[in-house]
Amino acid sequence: MSISYIPLPLIPSHKGRGNRISPCSQAPAWEHKCGEAPASIPMKPFLSRNREGLHLIIEMLGRCVHGRRDPSAVSAGIQGRGQPDGGTMVTASQGRSFGAGDKTSGRAGFTLVELMVVVAIMGILAAVAVPHYFNYVNQSHQSEPVWRLMNAKMDQEIFWEENNRYAGTIGCLASFGNDCGITAYSTQNGYEITITSAGTTSYTIEAKKKVYDYAPTDIIRLEVTAETPDALPDVVNPEAIEFSVFKWILE
Repeated sequence: MSISYIPLPLIPSHKGRGNRISPCSQAPAWEHKCGEAPASIPMKPFLSRNREGLHLIIEMLGRCVHGRRDPSAVSAGIQGRGQPDGGTMVTASQGRSFGAGDKTSGRAGFTLVELMVVVAIMGILAAVAVPHYFNYVNQSHQSEPVWRLMNAKMDQEIFWEENNRYAGTIGCLASFGNDCGITAYSTQNGYEITITSAGTTSYTIEAKKKVYDYAPTDIIRLEVTAETPDALPDVVNPEAIEFSVFKWILE
């Protein structure tokens, strides 16, 4: 640490003026000689006595400026410093008072309100967005069994022209293996296609899949009769593919 000097004006001598006490007689030996101008007064004695206190104050101010209010660290630093030369001791409570106006510095994590907002958003997504997404996916999966049933309808017309009756098993149809020993056909999305009834004038083909345990089985049915030769596949249980967060959790 550099030593600063405070210049003082010339102090005249008072020799020969009665019994007046000369200031020179009371001046410390290191200041100046009587009758001479003092070159400077060093501050080293002051600094040596108060060096520890100054260092401590500078350290605490640095913590406050950088937003790192750590009362425990300041307290530990204060208690670990001795005062052998009579310097002023700063207490831990005084150390904590530095930067008291900064209420948010060093804060980590979330507040209760922020967590409640996040939970509310997650609840909305779970109740609205997620079910809509799964319902859309399930509806797209229904497209495969639908066009499979349409292929089966065309194959049944070809089979009737050749055999004068409709095929009784799905394997008899050309699009499903052309093997009457096959009684069920599974699609890539997990639907099982079977012919539930067949005769000379009508037939019924169904595609089934259990999507959710809490919902009925998803059934797509094609029923053709002499009165409804242009029938199309029909979804029997629309609720079978509806996703429910609450039923999924509770059931």
